[in-house]
Amino acid sequence: MNSNDNKTPLEYYERSIFELTNTREQLQTELKSLKALKAELKSTQDELAKTKAELKEEIQAVKINFQEQQKLFSKSFKSFFVHANLEQEQNYTNNTNWETVVSYNLDVLTDSQVNVIAHGHGYTESYKAPLDIRIFINDEIYDDKNWGLGITHSHSWQTLVCIFIKVLTPGTHKIELKYRSRMGKKSVHLNYPSLLIMLSPINN
Repeated sequence: MNSNDNKTPLEYYERSIFELTNTREQLQTELKSLKALKAELKSTQDELAKTKAELKEEIQAVKINFQEQQKLFSKSFKSFFVHANLEQEQNYTNNTNWETVVSYNLDVLTDSQVNVIAHGHGYTESYKAPLDIRIFINDEIYDDKNWGLGITHSHSWQTLVCIFIKVLTPGTHKIELKYRSRMGKKSVHLNYPSLLIMLSPINN
């Protein structure tokens, strides 16, 4: 037998009101929970959108930096062939001081190693007065001894080569090929002098 059968109408209504009130409170609690979840979801979505935007900016910055470094590397890795001007294609001197026959201003964008090879054809009028050729960078020689020096004591035409290897910092550097008569008095001859300049950036 159902217990509600013995209730008066008033008790029945009171019971119904109580159950409705309880259900309403439960719905309100659940509604509050849903609102809290919705707010939390909105906050999470905002955080994700912010993080996504920040990551997009960082990726774009990395991409730009990579492109700049790639561009810089491409510009830095170079080789040049430089030859004498028309008026200095054929040279002779009896001067013991160094005279410039080829000159080039090299622009360096990043720390780089430069390898320079000089070439020319020459001879001396006296084996006692040898022809010397040497590369200068910023008025400095490769070595204070005979390393990198091109030399001939021959009376006949000879192919002459000399070298220079150096690490250069960013900036403009003057590279020159010079020659001289070491003992003077007798002339030395140097024709068609040239420089091969190879620039390689250093990976730090």
